[in-house]
Amino acid sequence: MSAAGITVRGEVLLGTLGSVLLGAGGWGSGALPGGVPDGLWGRHGTPLMCVGVALSYAGLVLLIIAWWRLGTRVADGTAAGWRESYTALWCWALPLVPGPLLGSSDAYSYLAQGALAGRGRDVYVLGPAALGGPLAANVPGMWHDTPAPYGPLSVAAARAVVAVTGEQHVVAATVGLRLVALAGLGLMVWALRRLAAASGSGAAGALWAGALNPLVLLHLVGGAHNEALMLGLMTAGLLAFGRGRWAVGTVVLTAAVLVKAPAGVALLCAAAVAVAGRSGAWPRVRQAAGIAGVAVAALVAGVA
Repeated sequence: MSAAGITVRGEVLLGTLGSVLLGAGGWGSGALPGGVPDGLWGRHGTPLMCVGVALSYAGLVLLIIAWWRLGTRVADGTAAGWRESYTALWCWALPLVPGPLLGSSDAYSYLAQGALAGRGRDVYVLGPAALGGPLAANVPGMWHDTPAPYGPLSVAAARAVVAVTGEQHVVAATVGLRLVALAGLGLMVWALRRLAAASGSGAAGALWAGALNPLVLLHLVGGAHNEALMLGLMTAGLLAFGRGRWAVGTVVLTAAVLVKAPAGVALLCAAAVAVAGRSGAWPRVRQAAGIAGVAVAALVAGVA
């Protein structure tokens, strides 16, 4: 193996160590649920919490250093291939999967909303307090009576997870939701690589900036946030638009909106570019009308 290859491997290993420390620290300082019958992720005393905080910060620092140094390798061409970035991504993401939530307890709200939907209750009228049980007990108090602010596709994903794990197993349900986030991240990586190739940019740089950065890993994977699914669908939809498949792109981007509303900005931007690419007033009107019609149909199908 060349010296450059050994150096890149060193950055990957350094980031992996950071991710392991970050995930391990969550067992003392993460968003730990209360009253968990699984016997895992129990709440600990102050000494272990302090150790967890120290491990988490040490891991985060190592992860940031490894990410930055890998970026310099990408910039100077010693890590020009996308495979190094792809390997680093999963080496840095997977250690975060089995540990408690990091930085946020929002995922408990997702799960409570999914369980409510599974009971046939209207999550856009009722808050998690109407559910009761261990899932609702771990939702932050300020959100107990708040209806779901997310789209029906996000609620459906949480509902599917709870249907598999049951309402009593908070740990299993949280890990299941994190697997959904990983699927969204995987879709985003798949689309980013192809978007970079279409634009003439390096795939390694696109993955480094768009998927490997510690904010993505900590927020999307560590926190099991639904933005992972939204971003995966959003980048896939933009890819479809870039390839001229505007109908498919509109459906996929509308699905991203049905996860979380901010994806609507991506749909508007993609539509604007597609319309501007037509020559003449009537072709532009027809293109805009076609995109609007497909978006409305997909939206109606998604909320029905």
